Amino acid sequence: MAANQDELGVKLRGKVEPMFQQYGLALDRFQVFHRDQPAGDEKPAEIRRSGLEVLASVRRAKPTLPVIVLTARGEIEDRVAGLDAGAVDYLVKPFSLAELVARVRAQLRVLADASASILRGADIEVNLLTRKVSRGGWTVALSTTEFELLVYLMRYCGQVLTREQILGSVWGYQHDPATNVVDVYIGYLRRKLGRPEDPAPIFTVRAVGYRLGTPS
Repeated sequence: MAANQDELGVKLRGKVEPMFQQYGLALDRFQVFHRDQPAGDEKPAEIRRSGLEVLASVRRAKPTLPVIVLTARGEIEDRVAGLDAGAVDYLVKPFSLAELVARVRAQLRVLADASASILRGADIEVNLLTRKVSRGGWTVALSTTEFELLVYLMRYCGQVLTREQILGSVWGYQHDPATNVVDVYIGYLRRKLGRPEDPAPIFTVRAVGYRLGTPS
């Protein structure tokens, strides 16, 4: 958040702390940046900076941090410039503290929804919205069925799943329960997620099924 008043930051922090706890988010996602305050590793500015300069420095230092701009500049071109520069919201003074808190709450809902759309485990990340998969920072291309199988394993990361459970959840019992389709697709996932020096974290549990996670 870009602002100019220390008292505002103190008051707002007291208001938003319970909301951050409600959404299960760390309070370090909330910070107040002033026009004459450096962001990241920058040295203190010798001159007073514009709000857009502060916004640009925040975006460089913390590119994923949502920023709400609080300003006295309310012209349409100012609003457009602030939003185009990366702000998620733009509030013109004077404003109600209740309205500001409501706007922060709206951004918390967005953050919570985004967190719910991403599965992480065993060094694997799955984005349910974009259907992108990565392991250890490198992108993994999966077919539709491979993706659905991985999502199911990820939702139960660390748990042993039987072939029947996997077959019913991913294929909907559209195949003969005696089929080896589960084993075949587990093999596909292992090849795509693994490397010679770092095999995929999908383990066979003899006579039962499979488990995604760390070695037991």
